[in-house]
Amino acid sequence: MKARAIKIAVRNFIITQAHIKESEYHADKAWCDMRFDSLDFVELVMDLEEAFNVEFPDVTGPGDYEQFRTPNDVIKCLIEKTKDD
Repeated sequence: MKARAIKIAVRNFIITQAHIKESEYHADKAWCDMRFDSLDFVELVMDLEEAFNVEFPDVTGPGDYEQFRTPNDVIKCLIEKTKDD
């Protein structure tokens, strides 16, 4: 899958789940700055795993894994996991 499609999909998932305006979304913002709590983050991870047919490490909240501090971190991981698709 192309990187641009992944970025758009992640953005759309976040906007929908956090109930924020598109203008409030920034891929380099911390999760809490977009009103994401632990439950929102776990739901996002589960939705992305299903949508992209990938598996992330066990995640229970945005603070649990240093590699997922921002949406960009998730996007980079998805690009890596889907690069052969």
